[in-house]
Amino acid sequence: MFLCSEDGTHVSQRTFTSPVTFYLTLFFCTVTLLCILFNYRDKRTRYALALSAAGAGCVMGSVVAAGGLPLYYLGVFLVGAGVWLNGSLLFFIRKLRNSASKAVAFDG
Repeated sequence: MFLCSEDGTHVSQRTFTSPVTFYLTLFFCTVTLLCILFNYRDKRTRYALALSAAGAGCVMGSVVAAGGLPLYYLGVFLVGAGVWLNGSLLFFIRKLRNSASKAVAFDG
């Protein structure tokens, strides 16, 4: 819905801006940020909130000012990264770090 042109038959290089699109985007961005805030863990939640807020700003900027698909997708990526950071990204980073240190210890 956010990426279609006015007639809805093809994807446009600019996002279609309407009041409904604006309010839906604002609603989903707000819900996402509130969910991250309510799932407070430690200082990583602050980083996740900042990352997701920057992403939400990109998405809103793309919808409001017709910033185009690159800005929209950058915002979606940043919001997703923020949600993942708050959820479980550090688990995977620690796992990669441990496996890399074991590989170095084994080779050395």
